[in-house]
Amino acid sequence: MGALEGIHVLDAASMMAGPYCATLLGDMGAEVIKLEPPQGDETRRIGPRKGSESGVFVGVNRNKRSVAVDLRTEQGKEVLSELVQWADVIVDNLRPAARARYGLDHQSLSAQNPRIVSVSLSTFGADGPYAGRPGIDPVAQALSGLMAVTGFSDSGPLKAGPPVGDAVASLLAAFGAMSAHGSRPASRRLFDRRFDSYSGALHGSIFSAGNATTTYRQQHRLVRAVQRIRLFGWALGARRLL
Repeated sequence: MGALEGIHVLDAASMMAGPYCATLLGDMGAEVIKLEPPQGDETRRIGPRKGSESGVFVGVNRNKRSVAVDLRTEQGKEVLSELVQWADVIVDNLRPAARARYGLDHQSLSAQNPRIVSVSLSTFGADGPYAGRPGIDPVAQALSGLMAVTGFSDSGPLKAGPPVGDAVASLLAAFGAMSAHGSRPASRRLFDRRFDSYSGALHGSIFSAGNATTTYRQQHRLVRAVQRIRLFGWALGARRLL
């Protein structure tokens, strides 16, 4: 018997940041239903395979049942409405405009289920100068400085192998979802929580920040300038992939 047994989670996210949050809640006993487009989640088509199954998809989406839905159709909207009323927690990683278009924004959700906990993940969060911009984990790693503390002294900034920003953001989101759900009986209102991969990457690099800062300050100003150029070059290069 898991700690979250009896809790219903609707996973309306794709790829990793979002789905992995719902998976962690499922690991602790929650019942999770994953919404997928008719062609299936993107992770079904990447990574190592065993037969028709993607190892990436299975690893990120264990403990779930899937429903294929086209949210652009009236039938898809009806299915979504029923699932929103069923759910205690809903997880998405859509940008604000898409959330509103599919009826997953705060106003739409509260009208259907005032006590649902809404958890939304993105690359840059809900406010600030980069809010609403598209992005992927390597962009978060570059802009957060995580790449600057990865690799060797003569290699320049390097991307960490795993998607550290997405993974840590998912952990923070699962923690936030449980905290919000635990305080829900007293408040009787919708909780809307936002998390981002950029902050996740910052959390991932915090234990190295002190050493990196000390080394950085001891270097000649020309060397420091070259390192800054390399770091922002990684970030700009990652942006051009979007």
